[in-house]
Amino acid sequence: MRSVKDDLLVQVRKVPVLGPKIASVNQAVATRIGGQRLTFTMENGSLVLCVDGKVVSGPRPKLKVGSLTGATTAYGGTYLLTWPEETILRVEQLASYAINVHVRPALSRRGTLDRPVGKFRRLAG
Repeated sequence: MRSVKDDLLVQVRKVPVLGPKIASVNQAVATRIGGQRLTFTMENGSLVLCVDGKVVSGPRPKLKVGSLTGATTAYGGTYLLTWPEETILRVEQLASYAINVHVRPALSRRGTLDRPVGKFRRLAG
């Protein structure tokens, strides 16, 4: 998904499921916020966060803009990245092999996002 008016971009990398090659799962997510590049990848069964190419292994870093929160669930790590205008990217580990990705664009982004199925047009309500 990418914005046609500014630098918002969310990229997702899919890989085939082991066994019969009839499905794929998300293995990595990348985005930029405030000039910083954040990546979330599955590595050795864990969700790994990198900021500007450096693995974050301690406390979550303070971002230049927006906010990043995280938690651990029964399925693994979960991160919530929020842009200043309230677009939200949620990245959730699904067991040891996949990442679930949710993007909730802010209402102000209506008509400004391209994605594989076309432009985002959120309905009121």
